Amino acid sequence: MFDILQFVFWSITYFTVDFQIVKNLKHATPQFVFPRLACLLNFSWEFVALSRDILHHSFGLPLLIHVVWLSFDLLIVYNCAITLHRKHRIIFLISILPAIIGLFLWFQSPDGMLLSVFIIDVIMAIDFLVCATKLHNGNIYGIIIAVTKLIGDLFAWLFYQSQHIAVFYMGIVVLVCNSCYLFFVCVRIYKEKQISETRKQWIERRKALKQTVSQKKYSKGWQSTKKKYKKKK
Repeated sequence: MFDILQFVFWSITYFTVDFQIVKNLKHATPQFVFPRLACLLNFSWEFVALSRDILHHSFGLPLLIHVVWLSFDLLIVYNCAITLHRKHRIIFLISILPAIIGLFLWFQSPDGMLLSVFIIDVIMAIDFLVCATKLHNGNIYGIIIAVTKLIGDLFAWLFYQSQHIAVFYMGIVVLVCNSCYLFFVCVRIYKEKQISETRKQWIERRKALKQTVSQKKYSKGWQSTKKKYKKKK
């Protein structure tokens, strides 16, 4: 049950990220919405996991999960690449290959698949915190991503924590980092709302001041016109 729930919530996270990417394609400058190191490792892991399922003829729920998540990851990789300069973009894309090879070899060891995914989860959770100020997350999408990511990792931890002691402790680190990230996103949205309201008030005051000045000028002009008219009489 927990495995299905973590699939559902992480799918919502991925969908929200991809929706935000597609929505932001209209901007001249693409917006950075997902940490690049986390993206690189996550995509590589999903690719190796899917390849492993196909090679071992494992056509069940895990295969479906990996197909769906790898599809979401493709657009995230694209976003991470186009938000880099050309030279760094090439380095980022080339780095996927050694990551895939390394994970493929790691999968051959006992518990390699389980330990690698939770280590990547720790890296991802920390990466989100490190990149928090750079990510385009000060909106409702940022809240959805932070909440669903937190819940998805919680269910993954509940499902796998009994299988390895390292997973138990890594899961706690992930949950703490995800909670901190959610708090940061909420604070950022609150601050941006305050700044927006202050800006609106300043614009309204400026408009009111301009109207007052223009009314005074009009009043003075009208009075001077009346005086000139009386003199002529």
